[in-house]
Amino acid sequence: MRKRALSILLCVALALSLAACGGGQTSGNNTEPPAESTSSDQQTTEPESTQPEETEPAETKPTETESEETQPTETESEETQPTETAPEASAFLALLQAEYQSDTALGLTEQHAYYDQLIWLSTAPKASYRLFVFGDTLYFFCANDGTWFAYNTATKTQTPLTGPDISRDAEFRFFLDGAVYYFKSGDFSALIRDDMHGNTTTFKPAEYSYLPDVVMIYYGGGFLCCEDLSNDACLYTGNLQKIAAIPAPQQEAAHGLTETVQLARETLHTAGGKIYATGFSNNSHHFYSLDPTAAAPEWTDLGELSAQPEVVKDFVWNENEFWNFLGRYYYSPGDHCFYDVTTGETVLKLGEVYEPAERCGKIYFGGDSYIGYKDKEYRMVNLANGTMSDPLTLPEKYNGLYFLTDTYCAYSDDYGIFLWNYLTGEETTIVMFEQN
Repeated sequence: MRKRALSILLCVALALSLAACGGGQTSGNNTEPPAESTSSDQQTTEPESTQPEETEPAETKPTETESEETQPTETESEETQPTETAPEASAFLALLQAEYQSDTALGLTEQHAYYDQLIWLSTAPKASYRLFVFGDTLYFFCANDGTWFAYNTATKTQTPLTGPDISRDAEFRFFLDGAVYYFKSGDFSALIRDDMHGNTTTFKPAEYSYLPDVVMIYYGGGFLCCEDLSNDACLYTGNLQKIAAIPAPQQEAAHGLTETVQLARETLHTAGGKIYATGFSNNSHHFYSLDPTAAAPEWTDLGELSAQPEVVKDFVWNENEFWNFLGRYYYSPGDHCFYDVTTGETVLKLGEVYEPAERCGKIYFGGDSYIGYKDKEYRMVNLANGTMSDPLTLPEKYNGLYFLTDTYCAYSDDYGIFLWNYLTGEETTIVMFEQN
């Protein structure tokens, strides 16, 4: 009987030993770039020289030394294993999703689309097109004949629009939520809003006689307008209705006097629904903020600029060293970090995943992932678990590429403009150029 019991105990010990040694094998590293890139030499949206060198993630292999019998032994494949930055990334993701859903976030969000520069999708001599995006609608302007049309990515339909010829008869100022704002040639005392359906609104404030010199800062819910920053500024809605006049900030001077602070135009910026600027007075630099939603909006002195976080000071004077990822969140390629420029806080330092793609359209769509770029390839970077997708399927050759959603991009080549599903490789024609 004792021998039988001993045999049973030996079998149990042997089974436990085999279980400890027999964890599932890991799969290959699906985040390694392929030997040949799917992108062609004609890619122009992401020049290789603009991307910092990075070290590719090392392939995860099963360890040779097995753990004790009581340790769990199953190993997930590397594609689904979180990186060491995953907890921080998931915390940043929650902040990012809140900013995307906010109606005060500046940029391309769930509710707003704001462009203060012309976006050229095609610059061919006989087919020069500019593109603006708002939701499912793509707005195309053909500089060759001055016409507009809308293309709906959900229904794959095209609609002619009535809009200004911003290449000849009008000077473009900005595009906001499906409407273009411009000056008529020769008349710079009025700014016109055109919704491209035949409805126009003329903005001709008594405060300003020459609008091209007026600084118009969009903050999410409207505009701050000012001609001379030592004088009063004005707040306007997105439809150019006046909300309030904002007195210039004052600072204490000698003998109990006060003096007007001169705000530097080049330091004006918006983040988190507020407006920020640096002011000069008595040989000192102070940092100011303005909350346009306050009952009585006024400039608030945040103290000496030298006392602000280093990132805030760097951003004020060197904004071109940061990429506007979304709203208040900026990315610094030199530091490989995301920052909140309202506080100077580092909200995420990227590990081995790809950094945000630059100058290629919208790269975050409100979900868990953004479009990352490295070495002429694009991948979806999942912030919830720190993983990356396989390389996105893109056209072999293109002259211009613009990401629209988490499914589609638009691209042009020598033959036309096309909608491309970069998950399936399916192509739909938007415009076919006339061929000689």
